[in-house]
Amino acid sequence: MSIAHLLIDRGNSQIKAVWYTVKQCRTWQADQIQEILAVLPPQPPDAIWIADVTHLDQQQALQDTLTQHYQAPIYPIRVAHYQHHLPTRYAVDQLGVDRWLAMLACYQRSQGSCLVVDCGTAATFDWVDRTGTHQGGYILPGVHLMQQSLWQNTAIPACQSGQTIPQLARDTATAITQGSHQALVSLMQHMLQEMPHPTTLCIGGGDSRALLPYLTMPYIWVPDMVIQGLIYLANLEQP
Repeated sequence: MSIAHLLIDRGNSQIKAVWYTVKQCRTWQADQIQEILAVLPPQPPDAIWIADVTHLDQQQALQDTLTQHYQAPIYPIRVAHYQHHLPTRYAVDQLGVDRWLAMLACYQRSQGSCLVVDCGTAATFDWVDRTGTHQGGYILPGVHLMQQSLWQNTAIPACQSGQTIPQLARDTATAITQGSHQALVSLMQHMLQEMPHPTTLCIGGGDSRALLPYLTMPYIWVPDMVIQGLIYLANLEQP
């Protein structure tokens, strides 16, 4: 029988769970862990791996709930504990586990220097060099935060998203949409031009699909970066 891993990716608003074996990969997403536990297989997994960006008390509450439901070892991911798989020059205590797992997945996919762009509530840009070392990166507001900052701090009325065709806008909704998208794409282009050796762009996150039409450079789309990183790490650490 193949080993089963339960992989949990908890962000600030959603929880994603993946039941992973070599033969299948089943995914659920919900607001609360109880909704996911109600539909998970009844048999316990061999191990539970958790990437959690919430506060420590919330992380502990999640682990306690999982312990009550399953008798299985739980591995909450801490960058400091696993960074031998992908070293970083960033302040380890400030590097989000989701960013690190995204880089782990993308470096494994690209097999060389990669620029990892995760477009979520915040947009993170991280460079992993060809030796597999994270050299650092940038954090920007994501697309929706950029748009909200205009609506909340100017007289521009809030409006629906405009067209996402990369061209000069002729209405305000499109101008805001295009501006937020082009800001992120411009940083990608700038960073790729500044890399000391050829670098693969890896892009993912909830808002990444909308940015794809703007990209004129080769890229790898990895919409589930964090989960892919969890799968890869669980396989690396498997006894």
